Amino acid sequence: MSVKLRLSTVMASVTGAAACLAAAPAMAEEPPALTLNYTCAFPLIGMQPLVVRISSNLPAQLKVGEKTPAIEIITQDTVSAYAAKGLTTMYTATLSGNASAGAQIVQPNGKVLNLTVPNKIDPVTLPATGAFDVTSKGGAPAIAFTSAGEGKVTVGDMLLTMTPKDKDGALTGLGTFESECSQDPGQNNVLATIKVGDVPAPVRSYTATGSAVIKAGGPGTLPLTGGFEAKADGTTLTGPLKLNPGTASLKAFGFLPLSAAVALATDGDTTGTLAGGGLTTSGKASLTVTSISALGVPIGGGETCRTTAPVDLSLSAPVFDPATGGTLAGAFTLPALANCGLFGGLVGSLFQGPGNTLSLTLKAS
Repeated sequence: MSVKLRLSTVMASVTGAAACLAAAPAMAEEPPALTLNYTCAFPLIGMQPLVVRISSNLPAQLKVGEKTPAIEIITQDTVSAYAAKGLTTMYTATLSGNASAGAQIVQPNGKVLNLTVPNKIDPVTLPATGAFDVTSKGGAPAIAFTSAGEGKVTVGDMLLTMTPKDKDGALTGLGTFESECSQDPGQNNVLATIKVGDVPAPVRSYTATGSAVIKAGGPGTLPLTGGFEAKADGTTLTGPLKLNPGTASLKAFGFLPLSAAVALATDGDTTGTLAGGGLTTSGKASLTVTSISALGVPIGGGETCRTTAPVDLSLSAPVFDPATGGTLAGAFTLPALANCGLFGGLVGSLFQGPGNTLSLTLKAS
């Protein structure tokens, strides 16, 4: 007798004391599969070998505490012509019953849980001669692994409970019988291993181009370039927004042109929230005036000439697609500058104050 068993959707884990086999959307291209040899005890024909093929859509990875969807288990058994002849000899016309498969869940923390997965066998009409197929269906509720590491699912023995009936729907002389199926020793019975842990958020890369307008400097304009490397986790984009140093064009006293080498550097990560089709970001920055000149004559600045407090950069884009990007804009206030040289007061007056604006276009790369 040859039987093929396919567990089409199975997943295993534990929440508290409750556990069972469960399945989640497959994360690997090739689902786990396993072939095992069994020996089963059948009425009249005695001990018979079974070759069992088991496949599943067990995921390769899950988050800690992530629930699986409610699952469906399907077994497909092909009963050999020899076994079918034994059944028809006892006037069997139809066959129904249940199939139970043993399983073992090894959690990442080493705890072992033994389970039984019940399936209901659909009634089947036996052919006059030859082999026939038997299909059974079962299910399990959603569950989740509660610790990180590697989980393991192994397959154990099986029990078939069969009810043969004659052409009039009455029980045959076999009655309802059980067939115990034991795995042959020395086999690898691991169906799948599952990595349990936090799934890293995908990283999105954007180029950044735009400008800042410095109100106190005439107003002055600071061209900006840079990039944004952000982890995309659900409705958030979080990562470093890096802006390259640039040259600002300013005016003193409303008419004297000045040129300043300026670095607007962000401090730590910029956090963005996606909502309503747009993006709102928040972050901190500092402004450094490394040099400033009037008509080519240096008048101040330096590596220590910077804002005395963090600059709050809050920007928003009414339309933003994480896959392509969008344009962020917002206003900001520049705190006082310190350590800017002999003409530090003049330098500070060209930057300090509210009403500054920034526009930055992020383009996915």
